[in-house]
Amino acid sequence: MRILFLHKSFPGPFRLVVHTLGLQAENTILFLSEAGQKSTRPNIRRLRLAPPLNHVTHDPVENDMVLRYRRAARAGNALLLLSKDGYEPDLICASSSMPGSLFVRDIFPKAFYAVEADWFYTHEQQTFFKRDAAPVDFATARVRNLWEYNALGDCDLAFTSSNWQLSHYPDFLAKKIRVIPHGVNTAFFATAPFERFVDETSKLNLGHVSEIVSFSGPYWDQTRGFPQFLQAVPKILRARPNCHVLMLWPDRRSKARQGDEEQHKEEELCRGLLAEIPLSEQERSRVHLLGVRPLDKYRQMLRASTVHVYLTAPHALSTGFLEAMACGILVVGSDTPPVREVLEHGKNGFLCDYANPDSIAETVSGVLERAPKLAFLRDVAKRLVAQQYNAALQTKHLISLLHEGLARKKPGSTPE
Repeated sequence: MRILFLHKSFPGPFRLVVHTLGLQAENTILFLSEAGQKSTRPNIRRLRLAPPLNHVTHDPVENDMVLRYRRAARAGNALLLLSKDGYEPDLICASSSMPGSLFVRDIFPKAFYAVEADWFYTHEQQTFFKRDAAPVDFATARVRNLWEYNALGDCDLAFTSSNWQLSHYPDFLAKKIRVIPHGVNTAFFATAPFERFVDETSKLNLGHVSEIVSFSGPYWDQTRGFPQFLQAVPKILRARPNCHVLMLWPDRRSKARQGDEEQHKEEELCRGLLAEIPLSEQERSRVHLLGVRPLDKYRQMLRASTVHVYLTAPHALSTGFLEAMACGILVVGSDTPPVREVLEHGKNGFLCDYANPDSIAETVSGVLERAPKLAFLRDVAKRLVAQQYNAALQTKHLISLLHEGLARKKPGSTPE
C-alpha cells in the first residue's frame, strides 16, 4: 500500500502504526510534518513542511484562524505537488486538529481516509480555569472545532483514544468514532525488581532511599498541574522525612523549535519556581529537578518510585500514569474525568483534588504510609494496563479496522 500520514510532528501518536506498517516491505509510507525525528527505514519517508510565519494582530482568535489556514495551505500545496507527480495514496491517516487535513479529501478523493479525533472544545473545558468566562472566551474554541467538523465530516473512519474524549463530540459526529486507546508499550514499561535511581548526568544516587515520589509533565502547560504539585511538596517532605522527590519534563524544543540557549533559560525559570517554595535547606536537598531525560532514564525513575503523581485538567489524557501503572508503581492521580475513566480510587490507584495542594500532599503521604500493604493494588493496576491499554494490541486492532475499511472501499466490493 501507499500510505500517507499527516501530523504536526513525526511520528507523533502514529508511531506504532507507522512502525508496524513500515515493517511490511510492500508498504511505502510518506509522512508530512513540521517537526520530528528523521526516518531510519527506507520505505518510510518524512516530508518536512516549513512552519508559516505567525499572523500577529490584537485579536488572538484571528491570529489562530490565520495561522491554521496558512498551515493548511502549505500542506495542501505539498499534497498538490505530490498529486501532480503521480502520487496517489491508498490510505491516508491524519490528526483531526492537523491544519493540513483541510484539503485532503479535495486532493485525494479516492483514498481511504482515517482520522484520529483529537479534541472537541466545549464550555466545560473553557470554564475549568475561568468560572466566569464571557462568550468571547469561547471564540478560539469555535475556530478550532471547525477543523474537527471538516476532518470528521470527510473521513471514512474516525477513532479517538478515550470515552472521555468521545463524550465531547456532538452526537452526529460521535456515532462514527471508534474508541481505540493509544496504550503503552508494556514490554518496555514493565516491573523490574529492586530498581534504584542513579543518574550519572547529575551525579545523583538514591540507591539508599526507601521512599521516592516522582512527577513528570510539562511545566509550561497549565493543564498538567506542575505548580500545584510544587506547592504540595513541602507538606509531603515534612510528613515523610525520609522521602525524596524526583521531577522531569519532556523536551519542549520539538514543539517550539527553540535553541539550546532558550531551552536553558526556560529550565532556569522552572528552577526559579522551586526556589520560591518555602523549604528548609535539608528539605530542598531532597527535591531533584532532573529536567529533560531520555526514555530509559524516565522508566528508571518510574521503577524506583514508591508513588508517582499524575495531574491533569479535563483534557485529552496522556499516557504518563498508564506507564507508571505498567511499571507496578502506586499512582496518585487527579480527581478529574479523564483520569477517573481508568483510575478507581482504592482499587488501582488513588485520587486527589487537582487544584488543592493540601489534598495532593495528604493523599501522597497517606499512600506512602501504607505502601508496604498495597502490593495487591499494584498488581491490579498492571493487569488493567496489560489487558486494556496494551499499545501493541490496540495498534493491531486499528490496523485491522484500516484493512477492513480499505477492502470495503475497493471498486466492486459489497457495502455493509
